[in-house]
Amino acid sequence: MVSCNNEERADMTRLVSDVRAAWIELLSARCATDRLRMRYSPQQIARLADRATLNKTMDAIGAMCSYFTEVRSHIEVRE
Repeated sequence: MVSCNNEERADMTRLVSDVRAAWIELLSARCATDRLRMRYSPQQIARLADRATLNKTMDAIGAMCSYFTEVRSHIEVRE
């Protein structure tokens, strides 16, 4: 039974570390987005950016938004 608690603690420590690492990477993506926003209008990006890259970017953003929206719904239920 003690090893189970140690395993749970290790899992929780890993989860906290993974969430923090994800936050840092998302912060980097947010900074990149802010740089784009300061340099280009949405119209310029839509008209001039490589369509495939732009679509992949928007797909990734949509997937992240969906995932974290689901996480948020579980936080609200818990509180």
